[in-house]
Amino acid sequence: MDKVKVLSLMLHAADISHPAKTWSLHHAWTHNLMEEFFRQGDKEMQLGLPFSPLCDRKATMIGQSQIGFIDFIVEPTFSILVDASEKVMQPLIEEESLARESGHRRSSLTGSGSVTVESVQRHSSGRHGNGEDGQTDFSLAAVDLPSLRRRLSGLISSNKERWKELSTQETAKKEPDGSPCRGEPSDSTEVSSSGPDGRHEPHSHAAAPALENTTWNGGGPDDDVIGDA
Repeated sequence: MDKVKVLSLMLHAADISHPAKTWSLHHAWTHNLMEEFFRQGDKEMQLGLPFSPLCDRKATMIGQSQIGFIDFIVEPTFSILVDASEKVMQPLIEEESLARESGHRRSSLTGSGSVTVESVQRHSSGRHGNGEDGQTDFSLAAVDLPSLRRRLSGLISSNKERWKELSTQETAKKEPDGSPCRGEPSDSTEVSSSGPDGRHEPHSHAAAPALENTTWNGGGPDDDVIGDA
């Protein structure tokens, strides 16, 4: 497997990962990203320029765009990511299990012989089960890839269902002539650099505070969290 391509896939998945997080986080990021788009659209309107995709705050159908983003970008990306992770990690997991049965600790993951698998895993997920001594098991043998797939799939599907509900509400707010109500609050999705509309996704470096009007799409960062944090 091409290491560079796998690493690129991981980076891309991280860049578009907020639909794979709990609703409160996903909702907050969507809000902030779309406000960035809309402010660009406001400036384009002031300059007499045509709106860039998803930048017209009065016409953008937020729920529908988010559903499309999840269907065509997020779900396929994370499906491939988990498949690639299984191909990379399964041989290592099997080797680790055999090493445990023989009573040896494997250190070949780093190639240096000085860092054990446990110390490497300690910097990854803290959700592994406990060992016989009551301590958290950070070994590769404790990695549960099927559970990871189910969790990611569950979060993404749950968020998409929330957007479907909000999309129905959004459509109902439209005027009889089919145009959006003036001043209608809006929300949308983050668009990846390879999104269907070709718009480059702004990169987020830190969790930004929620902007004003957090109930713009019927929810807010204080909504009940779906799943674990």
